[in-house]
Amino acid sequence: MPDGRYTFEITEFAGAKTLSIRTKTTPDKIGETLAQILPEVHKYATESGAQITGMPFTIYHMWEDHECEIEGGIPVAAPVDGNDRVKNSELPNSKVLTTLHQGPYEDLIHAYLEMGKYMQANGIKPTGPVWDSYITDPHEIPDPKDYQTRIYWPVA
Repeated sequence: MPDGRYTFEITEFAGAKTLSIRTKTTPDKIGETLAQILPEVHKYATESGAQITGMPFTIYHMWEDHECEIEGGIPVAAPVDGNDRVKNSELPNSKVLTTLHQGPYEDLIHAYLEMGKYMQANGIKPTGPVWDSYITDPHEIPDPKDYQTRIYWPVA
């Protein structure tokens, strides 16, 4: 979907309580890092009796060429006690610019770049970190070309 084939919508995101792990990694190890922390969060949620209410997500709190800070987690109906790694957090109630990416996770950069161009061209100001919500489960849909990821970027 790169090269202007994304469609964008500004909408209200209702917010969500979440369980997550926030960590630092390098851009080239994001997939490997998420492959460790998302199952850990899911297992903790299940074992603690949390009611999972949505798909896994990743928030990109900080991004530099050599390091990034990400938070991977899942929405839950209500907070539960965390542990030394899994913490209660939330996706903010906010106005967001959103789009749907279809294809491999490695190609998500095209959606972010297109969103940035769209915001600049339309005078839209980002107000918080961008996050992805993974609509498809790679265990159920094995072909990366069929992955669907919803992207949310809080805006003014």
